[in-house]
Amino acid sequence: NSATTITADTSGYLPAVCTVNALIGSETSLNKVALLSGDVNGDLAIDIGDATTVGATFGQTGLNLKADINRDSIIDIFDIVLVATNFGKAGVQDWGCQ
Repeated sequence: NSATTITADTSGYLPAVCTVNALIGSETSLNKVALLSGDVNGDLAIDIGDATTVGATFGQTGLNLKADINRDSIIDIFDIVLVATNFGKAGVQDWGCQ
């Protein structure tokens, strides 16, 4: 029996962690996780810095845009909404995996 910590993380989102106890060689199922969007600058806080980055790059198009949180190749109102929805949230989130 061993405790293992699993992290779900992707750019533009706050990461979430889960610690599970699993037997070596066994399978473990985890609950789905919904990461909180809006951490454009990767500082583990969804704040004015992120809102400023999205606002300053509003209207830009292309691939791999840092502020294109929903990854639709344009920085638009939908990206602003994603920052606004989670504004003020910070830190690594609890996955709630068990």
